[in-house]
Amino acid sequence: MLNRTQLKNYRELRGLSTRDVAAYCDISQPLIVQVENGVKNVTEYNHDEIVKGINKAYKAKQAGTFIKPPRVNQSGKKKAVTK
Repeated sequence: MLNRTQLKNYRELRGLSTRDVAAYCDISQPLIVQVENGVKNVTEYNHDEIVKGINKAYKAKQAGTFIKPPRVNQSGKKKAVTK
């Protein structure tokens, strides 16, 4: 099992944001940030979800099927991502 620093390095080496990873797993972006920063512990569940999200997002980028997740404004409402 990877520790929090290794998880962050694994994600960054693949050029992914925490939002990208959260879009491809069953945990939220804030929880991913908390795990990477040491606020929350790396449990077996959140470790497996983060790794799953990283792998899926990276494969989608490689296959050209990656869709950037929408940004969420401070009110909690999603807004479209513009390039």
